[in-house]
Amino acid sequence: MRILVPLDGSPLAERALGPATQLLRAAGANGTILLVSVVPYPYISMNLPGDYSSVIDDNVLAESARATQEYLNTITRRPEYQDLAIHAIVLSGQPAETIITQAHDHKADLIIISSHGHTGLVRLALGSVAEVVARDGRVPTLIVRADTPRLPDNTRATPLTLLVPLDGSELAENALAPAATIARMTHGAIRLLRVLPAKITALEQEQARSRAAYDYLNDIAQTLEREGPEGQVPVTVHRALAWGDPAVEIAREAEQTETDIVVLATHGRVGLDRFLNGSITEEVLRHVALPIMVYHPNLPVKQRTASANGPSGSTARP
Repeated sequence: MRILVPLDGSPLAERALGPATQLLRAAGANGTILLVSVVPYPYISMNLPGDYSSVIDDNVLAESARATQEYLNTITRRPEYQDLAIHAIVLSGQPAETIITQAHDHKADLIIISSHGHTGLVRLALGSVAEVVARDGRVPTLIVRADTPRLPDNTRATPLTLLVPLDGSELAENALAPAATIARMTHGAIRLLRVLPAKITALEQEQARSRAAYDYLNDIAQTLEREGPEGQVPVTVHRALAWGDPAVEIAREAEQTETDIVVLATHGRVGLDRFLNGSITEEVLRHVALPIMVYHPNLPVKQRTASANGPSGSTARP
């Protein structure tokens, strides 16, 4: 397994090293961590008009790259990481774009990145490298915030548990593959959650809807339990139903069970459109104080639009 961890020299960014090293040790001898640090282009003002007002100072860039490389080297030399395969990469450019490119070029299986956790208008105005990487990349991205707990160590009796909310759409089901990879690698468990609208119809209709939803989860659970590489421990899968607002119920399920990671697929709305229309992923990020893995699959536009509409779309299951 290849795990890419972006670092910028801050303690917040280094919080991603904990889960990265835990997952890499679980993956065994074939795992690699790629430490990527991006040095922004330094601009030196020349007090000239128009497009000639600044230039890139190559000397400043070279010195920044040298210092950054030494910083990464000190991390690879830490005693607690000596049993791991860790490679350091220093590049210059735009951080988010460079991270996405490196994840693609090095065929990373997972990006683990720290985020300051801004939401709403603040994030809309300031942006976030973690947000852009999760939104525009095509690699599952585990977002670790300053206020989120660390993943449990191997001394805990219960296995690492990943909560995967599903709404019946093919888009949401894209979260199953990366969740299953982590679960198999750590001998962990997956909890499938289907949130239905609040109970407002006749009892018989509610019972039929609940049965259909549970059958849907059961079909997926049975598939996960029997699939996977030969010789690996089968995934333990739990099923749960809830009624009400999806983000609220996802947060409640995560709090009431021993959930360690919430895994979501997203359609990747951007900017003001997403802020005005909302998104389940953003609401969950606001409500859940846990590491969240976001996956933005490379779906065709028509399929992505239908999936984003949920169970009423043409690609939805019953």
